Formats: sequence, C-alpha cells, structure tokens
Amino acid sequence: MSANSGRLLLASSLAVLLLVGAYRAEAATISGTVTDGNANPRVSVRVEAWRPTPKGYRCNGCPAATTNGQGQYTVTVPAGTYKLFVRPVQGTLNGNQADHWYDVNAPTNNGWTEPEADEITVAGSDTLTGVDIVMPGGGSYAGRVTGGGTPLVGVYVRMGLRTNPDQHHNTVSLAHPGPTDPSGRTQTGWWYLYGLEASQHRII
Repeated sequence: MSANSGRLLLASSLAVLLLVGAYRAEAATISGTVTDGNANPRVSVRVEAWRPTPKGYRCNGCPAATTNGQGQYTVTVPAGTYKLFVRPVQGTLNGNQADHWYDVNAPTNNGWTEPEADEITVAGSDTLTGVDIVMPGGGSYAGRVTGGGTPLVGVYVRMGLRTNPDQHHNTVSLAHPGPTDPSGRTQTGWWYLYGLEASQHRII
C-alpha cells in the first residue's frame, strides 16, 4: 500500500467514526416510571414512542422499552415528536392491565384515547426524565363466537364505550383446539378483553 493510499484510508475511517459519533449524539432519551396509580410499579410492560404520520400517530417499529422491576423505563429516540403508549407485553397478562397513553395535560381523557394524549418533543441529545405514566387495572370480558353451533376462529371483536365509540378495545376469537382453560372452557372460538374502563360497553 502506498503512503497516499494509507492516508486516504485513514481519512475515510476517521470520517466514518465522526459520522457515527454525530449520529449517536443525536439520540435523545425519554424516561420515567409506570405505576398502577397507587404507587405500585408496573413490571415488564412495554412503553412505545409513537410517531406522527399523515394518518395520525402510529407505531410500526417505533422505539420502545420494557419496564424493570421498579417500573422504570428509558426509551431512546431520534429527535422528533412522540406520544407514549404503554401496554402489556404481547402474550402476557397481569392484573387486567389497561393499555394507556401518557396524558396529563388538558384536554385529557385520562390516558384512554390517543387524540388527547400529550405530545412530547425532543431535540438532539435531550434527556427527558420524570415522564411517569399511570397504567390502571380494569375490568375484563369474555365470550365465544359461534355459527350454527360451531366455534368460529379469527373473528374480529370490538368492545367500545357506549358514550364514546372511539374508546375501544379489539381482539379476535382464538384458534386453539385445547386444552381447556381453568374454567373448563375449550379455547376454540373464545375471545378475551382486559383492562376495560368501568362503564357501559357495546360489542361489535
């Protein structure tokens, strides 16, 4: 290798390192604690930083983190504007936890719906702390979808507030052939919803 080639390679390597360093410096963090509203930590729940799109806020591979044993989380995000959403990790269930938004400023719907959720804007290498989220417990509901006496699977079920249809939970009927659950029910065709607000609901 010639001396000029060596210098070019060194310069290129330094440029890459500088770019990587600049990229890392642009990463911001948002951190806080998730509780049940009574100072009890919500452990191993997922906190997602939803991003704005032309059709509203969406996740689609958004930055996320899982709370530790004290309910604490830290999400690393690029500079931008976000809304924080907390939910149980997929496939887990603990205490009828209700999916919830970070929503402390007026107008508010106490974290139940996205339009009222607070926007959080970070720039550069901001470190935003104390973004604490309440993830309350709620009621639960279950049912079975059948057709002609036969359990149906993969049927979309939606349960919304009678007074506010935009506040709703969605699920699908299960395809498991068994075994039975602790109540003795076979799983095929059954659907389950958890974390429901105390109110009247409609099932669609």
